[in-house]
Amino acid sequence: LDGYLLGTGVGYEVDSKERHGSSANMGATLQRHERASRGGALSLVHVTPASYRADPGDFFARLEEEVADRQARGVGEPPGFRLGDGGPVLR
Repeated sequence: LDGYLLGTGVGYEVDSKERHGSSANMGATLQRHERASRGGALSLVHVTPASYRADPGDFFARLEEEVADRQARGVGEPPGFRLGDGGPVLR
């Protein structure tokens, strides 16, 4: 995850050509996404740098919608979830 909203079960990935430009790199990203979201444990919102620069409000609105959806379903942070070192966290 590139970022995570504590207590919500919602994270985000910034999908850039620089980081994910090759098929192998994008494949690894998609595998991480599948592992993280397996069984609804986490929800991931994806954004490209270009789309974020064009409309950052849309990205934040999508994060808010995902949090609201999980809250409406009574789903929050997965039990036993731990964040490792080395990534930004929205508090």
